Amino acid sequence: MANILITWEIGEGSGHIAPYLNLIKELEARGHEITFACKYVSRAFRLFEGTNVRYLQSPYVSSPASEQVTPIDSFAKILNNSGYSNVPQLAGMIRAWKNLFELVKPDLIIADYSPTAVLASRESGIPRLQIGTGFYQMPTQGRVPSLAELQGIPQDDPSVFGFQNKILTHINSALELNGMQRIEFFNQSQIAERKLFTTFKELDHYPDREPAEYIGPMRIVQGAAPEWPDGDGPKAFAYLKPFPTLPQLLMQLNQKKIRTLIYPDGIPEKMMKESTSATLRFVDKPLDMRLIGESADFAIHNGNHGTTCELMLAGVPSLVLPLHAEQSIMGRHLQLMSAGLSYVEKTADQFHQGLSALTRDPKYREAAQAFAEKYRDFDRDQATRTALAAVEELLAG
Repeated sequence: MANILITWEIGEGSGHIAPYLNLIKELEARGHEITFACKYVSRAFRLFEGTNVRYLQSPYVSSPASEQVTPIDSFAKILNNSGYSNVPQLAGMIRAWKNLFELVKPDLIIADYSPTAVLASRESGIPRLQIGTGFYQMPTQGRVPSLAELQGIPQDDPSVFGFQNKILTHINSALELNGMQRIEFFNQSQIAERKLFTTFKELDHYPDREPAEYIGPMRIVQGAAPEWPDGDGPKAFAYLKPFPTLPQLLMQLNQKKIRTLIYPDGIPEKMMKESTSATLRFVDKPLDMRLIGESADFAIHNGNHGTTCELMLAGVPSLVLPLHAEQSIMGRHLQLMSAGLSYVEKTADQFHQGLSALTRDPKYREAAQAFAEKYRDFDRDQATRTALAAVEELLAG
């Protein structure tokens, strides 16, 4: 049977591995061999338990600190900070990916947020299937909008698009050093034989892209049932990373006696102990979003894509407190749909405003429930079946 290579090059967290586990098991059951090139192999041992996956380190390089740029307001600047800031470094990354292809000899490449793997395999003859959220896959037709534009921020700085041309020049020079043909446009670097988007049209970070194949999120491990604190106040589920004004948010949740369950991601132990109360509790495991949808009045989170999808499918409105542009775009989508509020600044006044609105105004929950009703028949296993069919189709040529 086939030898399949799955790649993960950019991005943090096990969300670049976990959604593929069911797909991997189905592929192995059909006799295919799976190699997974991971950005962080330290997370692979536990996650791949129960499979026969061969995992190895993906060719990933961060640009030197002196060459990194901020703010990260475009896909080009993401690439710049991920090794595209100088030609020799990018040429080495391309060569490393080409070497990996020669070692693994895949019949198919499945790319999760792996722009250099897609670039390096352009002339390999190996079919490529890109899978991921809209943020991971920039438009391949027309102009690529800046991340500021996608957040609703007026963008008239010509240097943003001049930077794309700079990265395009680096890409072409690196391709030539590897004996490969140049590309004409910046977004041609990410053309693949098939693209699947694990999101919904309404939650695509690039909502005006060319027609896309949206398959929704893949099934992941189900969480635990929520056990809400006692009381009569509204119920809020939170999934949060730390930020400077987080203590003020926790204080307001306690003052307003909102019954809150928080799944923390890196929140200091001391802060959790000081904030725990009769109405606010931290949990040490993910919760079942379906059950959260049946019982929570609203949610609070940083706007990561997976959490947003699950809460919208459950019909739960959100207070989004983004930490970076990707999450800010997601928060803006919810706000435009009236399914939530999003505050980039994260001030105490905004916390008060957001918590008051979400506990008093039914329009937010109504909008979230309208989304959930639209996708009421969404089959979480269908995304895996669609990906499996795409794999077999590409393998068959």
